[in-house]
Order: sequence, then C-alpha cells, then structure tokens
Amino acid sequence: MAHVLVSPLPEAELAAAIVQLRICGPVFVVVPEDFSDARARSLYEKGSHVVFEWPAEAQLMPRMVQERLELTPRPTGPVRDADLALSRSIRTRLDLARPSFTEIAADVDDGVVRLHGSTDSVWKKHQLEAMVVHVPGVRAVLGEEVEVIPPERADALIDRDLRGVIDIVLGSGARTVSFSVQDAAVVLVGNVSRSEDVERLLTFIGNVRGVKVIRNLLTVSSEASRRDRGVLERLHTALTEIYPDYRLRLACFGHVAVVGGQVPRLSIKRDIEDILAHQSGIARVVNKIEVTAS
Repeated sequence: MAHVLVSPLPEAELAAAIVQLRICGPVFVVVPEDFSDARARSLYEKGSHVVFEWPAEAQLMPRMVQERLELTPRPTGPVRDADLALSRSIRTRLDLARPSFTEIAADVDDGVVRLHGSTDSVWKKHQLEAMVVHVPGVRAVLGEEVEVIPPERADALIDRDLRGVIDIVLGSGARTVSFSVQDAAVVLVGNVSRSEDVERLLTFIGNVRGVKVIRNLLTVSSEASRRDRGVLERLHTALTEIYPDYRLRLACFGHVAVVGGQVPRLSIKRDIEDILAHQSGIARVVNKIEVTAS
C-alpha cells in the first residue's frame, strides 16, 4: 500500500528508490532532524509523498500515514460517543442534500470520516467531500471508497466535450495541454502557467457528462528567477496576516511548500492548503497540519 524509507540509506540509493517505488503508491521518507533543507528538497523533487523529521515529527507521522492508507484505530468510550454524534450530524447534511447523495454512507472513527457508496459525477464526489470537510469535529475525510458511476457515454463524445472545455478554460494556454480518454477515464498531461488554471480545469472536466476518473499529470511552471527564500517570506507573511492565532511552520523546497502546525478544524487546514496552492511559484503543497480538538 505504501513504502516508508528510513535513513541512513545512502542518499543516491534513497533517491533512486523513491523514483522506482512512487509508481506503486505513496512513498514516505524518515530523516534525522539535522537533514538539510537542500537534501529534503531533492527528495520531494524525486517524488516523495512526505518527508518526516525524526524524532520531532514522530507523533505526526502515524496520523498522516493512517489517513493516506485509510487505517484508523476504532475508538471506545467517550471518543466513540463523539463519533456517533458526528456521524448523525453528517447523516443529516447528506439527507438535506438528497437526491444528490442518496447512495452515500459515512463511517466515523476518532473524527476521521470514511465515505463509501456511489455518485454519478466526479464533480458531485468533490462537492460531497467539501461538504463533509466543513462539519465541525471532522479531522479527516477519506473518499477513496466513493465510486463514480456516470451515465454510459462513448469516449468519442467525452473527447469532443473535453476539447471544448479546455479551450474555454485555458484559451491560448490549451496548446500546452493534451489529454486522452479511455473507458471514461481522462488523463491530463502538459503544462499550465498557474495553479488556478489546474483547479478550474479539473472542476469543469468533473462536470463533463460521462467522465468517471480524472488523472492529473499537469505541471505548473513558475519564474525560475524567484528564489526559495523570497517565496518563503512572501508565503509566511500571507499566512501570518490571515491566520495570526495559529503557529504555523512553513518551508519551501523549489516549487514545493511544506506547512505544519495545529488548527482546530479540518476546514481551516484545507483553506490554508488552498491558499498556498494558489500562490505563484508553488506547484505542490505537503500539508502536515494536525487537526486538534477545540
């Protein structure tokens, strides 16, 4: 399901292992606290899912791995009672959203919500996850078990609609993007100039009738002259102004931003990630923020 690489593994072998293993699932790397930023940056560039500093992030690592692999402990006692109340709250919201989510169920363990069932579009699945994220008390949402079952539609018709969508969303930038459709699964490749374009494109494609899966392989270009320190200072200033009450840790490795700290709600965690993802010069955000009880 995943690979965890622990140093001291020779650095050349560590980088090669990440490249080989990332196609099989997420790769987590554990490094000592004196591991330099430059070396950590190289591991992210090779495709590491998250780089953990040990022992400083010893408590954070199990939670992030659990969330990624859907392995959550089953609580008992007062924690379980809270989960039952949270489950009822989520069920009420799903009922109010009918008929959109009539085939969706939600299980809650220690504030982690596992959704399962089916819906008829990628867009509705994303809307479902966004709705549950904003329920107070939710610490994480796992939506991998929600199956998208769209109306049957020929790949050629989906292909035709996608060409129109990409032209509308990207304009002249559509010339740097290509895609393929096979059995209602869409694969996007190429480059776009802004991360906002990626988000808008995925939203529009999710609304194309018949699309079942979207695999995003797009990359975001940024000014090569912008140094890591300048990006870091700009992002730190923005987060401090917007969220002055939270002590957030931020690091930048090339086009990768790594953010940590603690916030009381999952929606705040997601909002911080969204803010960082839409900043110029950032192509990927590694979110290490923990959600704690208020």
